[in-house]
Amino acid sequence: MDEDTINFETPDSTEPSVQRGYYCAKCGYNLIGIAMGDPCPECGSDFLMDNPYSQRCSKAIASMILWIMSIMTCMFYGVPGLVCGILAIIFAKQARAQVHMGQAPQFSLDFAKAGRVCGWIGLGLSVVFLLLVAAYLIFIVVMISSIGAGGGFAPVPPAPTPMPLPIPTP
Repeated sequence: MDEDTINFETPDSTEPSVQRGYYCAKCGYNLIGIAMGDPCPECGSDFLMDNPYSQRCSKAIASMILWIMSIMTCMFYGVPGLVCGILAIIFAKQARAQVHMGQAPQFSLDFAKAGRVCGWIGLGLSVVFLLLVAAYLIFIVVMISSIGAGGGFAPVPPAPTPMPLPIPTP
């Protein structure tokens, strides 16, 4: 082998290749070689030269944050978790709509899906905890009302002992 020839080994086609570069925020097309300011050749939109994983839809991210909050706050009588779970589901639906209309990148669908599924889980946990708190409060009210009505835990005075009968004398 000559010193002037360089032997390049071709990579195995079964290895996953990592493509570096800039991607279109709308369709995910690799924009290497496209001049700055030119539209994306795939979808025709103006592009941002950034990492595609940083171009998420803000509503999808809000959905993820809200489902985390719904699970964390479901123990506070269930009410904050209920509100956060409902908002997570709403934001996930709006994020999916933005992706389908082309207003948000395709990469946001995973966040929206996770926000929707886990929002339902957080909502379910909050409802269960809210029902447990309501059952506990009903139990307490019933116990207090039974005490006030004279039954329940009030001490009962001892029954009077009968007087012994006189023994007849013959």
